[in-house]
Amino acid sequence: HSYANPRNIFEFANHILHLENPSQKASQSQNYYHEIQGKELSDDFLLNCTSIPEPPPQPLRPQSPTLLQPNKMPGYKALKEKVTKSVYLLHSIAHMELNAIDLAWDTMLRFHYERMPFEYYREMISIAADESRHFDMLCNRLRDSGAYYGIIPAHDGLWTCALKTSDSLLARLAVIQLVQEARALDSWKRLVSKFYGADDRLSAQLIDSICREEIPHVRIGLKWFVYLCNRDGLDPIRTFHGIVHERVGMMPAPFNKEARMEAGMSEDWYMPCAYQK
Repeated sequence: HSYANPRNIFEFANHILHLENPSQKASQSQNYYHEIQGKELSDDFLLNCTSIPEPPPQPLRPQSPTLLQPNKMPGYKALKEKVTKSVYLLHSIAHMELNAIDLAWDTMLRFHYERMPFEYYREMISIAADESRHFDMLCNRLRDSGAYYGIIPAHDGLWTCALKTSDSLLARLAVIQLVQEARALDSWKRLVSKFYGADDRLSAQLIDSICREEIPHVRIGLKWFVYLCNRDGLDPIRTFHGIVHERVGMMPAPFNKEARMEAGMSEDWYMPCAYQK
């Protein structure tokens, strides 16, 4: 079955969500991104989909890693006989990237009824491709460190955010791109220094470059969040604060204000939702 025709964007998203093999998910997401580059596509191409599949409640996953509830997830000390501190961290980041690939495709498919312009899909596909590339690079780094994705358990909390935002594209963009991805920017320097602390310079450099590439993802989320608010006559910042209070609660400081600003997110977006740890 060829998914080369971009009219099949929803079928393709459904196909990715039903793939069990993470490396196939990653490689096919990147291939699709490259296939649509430079193609002249009209915004009404989405109307040509006759039947749009229903996304699965959760994406298919390989048999390993074992998925645990976040509060049941063993810390590094419990696993240090099995893996190094560096491998423990790399594995948890790889797991987040795999979830991010599925989240991007789920978001495109689940909210098809919003009739977003094609530019939105192009940019969401670019996010899926970036997360796929990050997942591949992290798996390579795990292999170079004598490990692999699935060597230890991973927690299933990330997909909970998807389930909690399955009713609204505004909420999905707010919680995933503007809260979760922005949190990755906040933990950027702290994470890099953990790898230097574990005497793993190559991983530190890899994580540094991955975190830098999250800036455009926040920018894309912000752009389409504002687009939806403007389209529906809502005040973007007040709407964001409402979603955060309702679905996330408060957000812990400190914030990476420079990286957030580079993504177009000024302090009036997040400081009213902040608390000091």
